[in-house]
This record gives sequence, C-alpha cells and structure tokens, in this order.
Amino acid sequence: MAGRQQVYSVCGMCSVRCPIVVEVEDGKAVRIEGNPKSPLKGSLCARGAAGIALEMDTERPQGPLIRVGERGEGKWREASWDEALDYVAGRLKDITAAHGGRSVLFSDRGGPFVDLHQAFMRGLGSPNYCNHDSACARNVQHAAKSVMGIGRKEVVYDYRNCKHLVLQTRNILEAINVAEANAVLDGMEKGCKLSVVDIRATYTAGKADNFYMVRPGSDLAFNLAVIHVLINEGLYNKPYVEAHVQDLDALAQHVAACTPQWAEGETGVPAAAITALARQLAEA
Repeated sequence: MAGRQQVYSVCGMCSVRCPIVVEVEDGKAVRIEGNPKSPLKGSLCARGAAGIALEMDTERPQGPLIRVGERGEGKWREASWDEALDYVAGRLKDITAAHGGRSVLFSDRGGPFVDLHQAFMRGLGSPNYCNHDSACARNVQHAAKSVMGIGRKEVVYDYRNCKHLVLQTRNILEAINVAEANAVLDGMEKGCKLSVVDIRATYTAGKADNFYMVRPGSDLAFNLAVIHVLINEGLYNKPYVEAHVQDLDALAQHVAACTPQWAEGETGVPAAAITALARQLAEA
C-alpha cells in the first residue's frame, strides 16, 4: 500500500467510541481527526488525537509483565503469554481452593463479550461479575424505565433543541465527548438555559445561567424541593401525568415536607433560587 489515503474507523481511546478518519501513509497512521462526515461526532478530543502517540510510545508494555518486587516498587520482568496465563491460572486455583469460587470477582469496562466473561466466572463457581455500567449508566436505565417505560438508549439527548438543560454533578464542557460539548454550546446559542447543580465550581458552571453549589451529598434534597414546588404550584404537565404517571398523590405526600426552605438548610442554596428554578423549568 503506497501513498497517502484516508481510512474511516472508530476511536478506541475511551468508551465514547467517536467516529474517526485516519490518514495513512505507506501503511502507517500519520494523523487522526474526527470524521467530518459524521452528523453526530465530527470532532475529536486531545486523547483521541493522541492515539498515534500511544501506539508508537516506546515505553508502553509490549507484552505481559510479572511483578518481581513488592507491590508499589514498580519492579517487573517480561514474560511470555504462556507463562503469564499459567501464572494467573495457578493463582486462581490457589485462591479458589483456599477460599471458594465466590472469592473471585471479574470486573471490566463492559462491551460485546459480557456473556463470555460471565461464563468464565460461572466456571469458577462465582456469580461476581460487574462492569462500569453497574456504577454509572444502570441508574439512568432504571430512571428512564421508571419515568418513560423505555431504556436510556431509546432516548436521544437532543441538546441542540433543548430549552432548559439541567446538569447535576456533570461537567460536560470539560469532558471527553467533544460532540456533546459542541451540541450543548449550539443549544445555548439558540437560547437554551443551562442550570448546573454541583459541589464544584466547574468550567460548565461558569457557562451556566444558574449555578447551584450544593453541599456534598445534598443533591437529593435539592431535587425533592424542586419536585415540591412543581407539584404544589401545579407547574407540571397535567395531561401527560394523567395519561402516563401512577401514584402522583404518593409522590406529593412524600415531598410535602421537602419545602425550598427545608432544602436551603440541607443544601445551602437559597429557597428563592430553588423556587425560581422550578418555575423556569415549567416555563421551558
């Protein structure tokens, strides 16, 4: 393969998996950039652009390493794949023999091979498999199913046409998904309000119309107070609730004592600011 050509692929530097176009010269990648033909992800973050540097890094491990010093000393020796796999298998056998299969846990990023990993753990006699999803998107999945009856991946995050975006402890403008950051900024240019609830004064908070710096661990109190105002002032979509929501009366009873004044004491955010946010959301 001679000369320079463009190869379309997907970035593997993080879990976002942005579409990319790679310039290849004489069989070697020389430049990576976001796929300009992608309607969703035409940009690439610095991590993605550094993919070639990672590939060519002479200090990166070229094969398995086995520790030869104490943990933390940074002393390793090179090993063949056969030796490394035998070493891991031996350690697993010793651990399960001494403590049982349930003493082993397999955790990974997730992806298309979950069944293989779970089958491996069952073979060891352990149910202990988890991945990133259980600590992150699974909560969003449960919330989406509870509120809308569909999973999170069946919902499009239409930032560009959003009227009011609330980000709770999410610093989206300093994150690695460049396409999402661009979409949020495009939406704000079109008049979308941005409200940020966080314990930190982030870059995203600096761009926000409303920033609520809550005390750590008090964001649930903030949310309950917003729900209190929406219900008690009748600011919710009544036809939608009547058609699709069960037990609104139970929710109303649950948040009856969660007034903005109560939440001010919990969160440090003024009651008037919480009330104003609820009314802004209803307006949007």
